[in-house]
Amino acid sequence: MLFDALVKLLLSVVAGVVGGVIIRWWDRARALVMVKGFTNIAALDSAPCPDSLRQMTARSWTTETLAASEDLRRIHGAHWAARTERAQCQDGIDLLPALVSRFAGASTTDDAIKALGEIFKRSDLGNAVVEGVKRSILPMARGGTAEQIKVNFEDRFDNGRFIVLFRDDYGYSLGENLSDQPALREKLDSWLDTVRTIDKNVLLAAFNALPPLLQEAAALHQAIADVTRPILQAYSQWMVKMDIVNYGSKDMVIWPDATLVVRPRGSKAIRVRCLLESVEDPKSTLLRGIVGVEILPPSEHVTVWARTVPQQRQIASGDLLRSAYEAETAVAQLVLRITKQRSFRGLGARSARVPFTDGYEGWQPSSTHWNSIYPDVPLERERVERLAGVTH
Repeated sequence: MLFDALVKLLLSVVAGVVGGVIIRWWDRARALVMVKGFTNIAALDSAPCPDSLRQMTARSWTTETLAASEDLRRIHGAHWAARTERAQCQDGIDLLPALVSRFAGASTTDDAIKALGEIFKRSDLGNAVVEGVKRSILPMARGGTAEQIKVNFEDRFDNGRFIVLFRDDYGYSLGENLSDQPALREKLDSWLDTVRTIDKNVLLAAFNALPPLLQEAAALHQAIADVTRPILQAYSQWMVKMDIVNYGSKDMVIWPDATLVVRPRGSKAIRVRCLLESVEDPKSTLLRGIVGVEILPPSEHVTVWARTVPQQRQIASGDLLRSAYEAETAVAQLVLRITKQRSFRGLGARSARVPFTDGYEGWQPSSTHWNSIYPDVPLERERVERLAGVTH
């Protein structure tokens, strides 16, 4: 009798415990986390610039001269300006023979003006002309011919530039910061007499002198891009984009701390702490910063951005991480802490493993919004708990 009573009591306790576990498991915060891709963002920091980089940017047609210690945003701007100018110079080298041939073959003034317009609308060729005049290697006008094309000097834009006006009321600029360079302004104004009068022989000689200048500029801007790239990589942070779906029956709390786990091929996993920072607003192109935690109702989904806390130069095995990213020889997943509202309890939610490489087309937000939504906001425990609805 006593034994039977004990067995029944034990079975009742076990059934209650198992039933409670099942109920708690079913009532847990349930999330589906899908990583969409990875990218880099320059940290809100400054970095040293070597003397060679400063000297190269001082010689550049387009990049701003960098200081010994420079804001990462300016280094980032110099890097992309250099890459763009290198590509444009190479295009100019490839296209110039056909453009010059068209101008040489023009049989009427109107045709010559149209051909000149095709040349001067390319900023790389215009920059090469300014550099050639600056170095006094382009032939000057011989004078004595009536003006065919009007050239104006504008001091309201780019701190002084020339505008070459063509007959259809369109024009292209030449030079910049000429208000601070009176000697160059005067030399360029004199050279532009060849354009005003369409001095064909002199212009052809000038255009044929441009390829070496374009080749030199392409090499210079490639070197700027090569030097700034490792600086940006070292002082950047990994960004992760993910979609999170709440397929549970209760409001879900997404906590700010997360862990990026990367497994390079043939190496141990690398774990990097992250912070969830922003949420995409489906009604606009802007991102909304996360302060504290994010509450996600049942059956809702949200697109979240996370950033690694350390910069790449501060991550152990950071070089391995970078090489695996570039070679696409690693997989990665994100581990989040997700709970029901008003509860600290919850299992770590893991995304599926995905290739550790660039995101898919169309996934990256506008970089113009990034600087305004990534402040380093301290997350006080009391404020985080209040936002999560936790009570003691």
